[in-house]
Amino acid sequence: MTTDKNPAAYSPLLQKIQQLRQRTRRIAADSVETLEGEILAITPLDDGKALLGIQLWDGFALARVDADLELDTTFGSDGSGFIEDVFGDPDIGFSAPYGVLLRGDRILLTGEYFDFWEYTSQAALAQYTLDGQVDASFGDSGKLILNLPQARSGQDWRSLFNRSRQQLAKALQRSAAGHFTLDDDKIVLVLLASTFDNSDGTTQLIRLNGDGSFDTSFNGSGVAHVRLLDQEITPGGVHRLDDGALLVYGGTQPLEDSTYAVVACYTRDGQLDAGFNADLSPGFILIGETYERARFGTLQVDAQGDIFAFGDLGSDVLMAHLKPQGHPAPEFNGGRPLRFLLANAPLDRLYAVQPQGAHLVVAGTAFQAGKRHGVLMRLDRQGDLDPAFAGGQGYSVAPEVSEYFGLVIEHDDSILTAGYFADPEDKAWLKRHGVDGEGAIAVAQGSPLPTCSAGRRPA
Repeated sequence: MTTDKNPAAYSPLLQKIQQLRQRTRRIAADSVETLEGEILAITPLDDGKALLGIQLWDGFALARVDADLELDTTFGSDGSGFIEDVFGDPDIGFSAPYGVLLRGDRILLTGEYFDFWEYTSQAALAQYTLDGQVDASFGDSGKLILNLPQARSGQDWRSLFNRSRQQLAKALQRSAAGHFTLDDDKIVLVLLASTFDNSDGTTQLIRLNGDGSFDTSFNGSGVAHVRLLDQEITPGGVHRLDDGALLVYGGTQPLEDSTYAVVACYTRDGQLDAGFNADLSPGFILIGETYERARFGTLQVDAQGDIFAFGDLGSDVLMAHLKPQGHPAPEFNGGRPLRFLLANAPLDRLYAVQPQGAHLVVAGTAFQAGKRHGVLMRLDRQGDLDPAFAGGQGYSVAPEVSEYFGLVIEHDDSILTAGYFADPEDKAWLKRHGVDGEGAIAVAQGSPLPTCSAGRRPA
């Protein structure tokens, strides 16, 4: 579905930038700004610039900032530094950006389109030139909404339209996942596809050809349904291994008040890899505690193929170290996952991890006084918070009501977080932290951090 309506008519973000076009603008770079939206995706470029995917009320913006975090006026049709767009008609659907990818001389933005009329979620793509123009040669005038096989509800759309768009936006952004292209120009997406009859959704692992058509060499159809032990999962993302295999991570959907963090491995042809964690639960691993919520929100694979997965277990940080074959690393916490509490900052979710030398920097969200605040931490590969980070505490919590969705380690090892802060509406926000977390406000010292093992559910 496409629209010929001008999306400029729908967005306060574009109106504000147009009014201030003669002024140098920043996207909340270490300061308070008035750009309404939430940065859900960030991709660093070799020249120190970065591409941003920004969630707006009725669509999204693709922006480019320079090394000083100023909007790059050489990007976009009018020198604004961004292009505002939608996947489909904003009057009957909601567009959410998840990933921004470079494909040679093109920029691919991946995401989701939630159709209010059909009450279904569909994977969606849009492609642009390097200077921020729509690439009309891709899909349907630059856009593509994938028609996945799903049951249609037949529900009267007027009753569905009464649901809050803001609540839908929050639900969509919580399932944002790592989309990317492969070396052979294939496109890989993971989507939690929901319908009116199944609001919890089913996870679809999708591989497309470069033109956006389904790659039928992947599970015969281009789509694999990720379902483990007859249980649906909610995805946190997907990661490609060097051999083309795909790691899908996230959490199981609730069963008897419990959810379990999951990492599953799929072969390049779309089959569950029985050689992954073969001795316990072939193809996947589940981690958690009975009657608690656990999920992985991000993971990192090092040069040796070891997997470091991060998420939340209750209100604690959850970290697991897996060997390339999927079994727990015996040198990490006695071969068991690790959970620990951030003093004065119960965890909500973790969204991004990046290596910084011998350490791992992780970004996400914690609670303070019942509100979400961006949290940034640095750990060694044994799961210990780094005492040289954030004034000796190992983590910092943003004083603003905020969330960190994206994370970049820059060329000089400084740290850039991307997300939003509330003032009171959500404002797109980039924050540059020093190499050791300088400039981020740490919470007051609390009791010593307890560490204990997290139970692993038997296969």
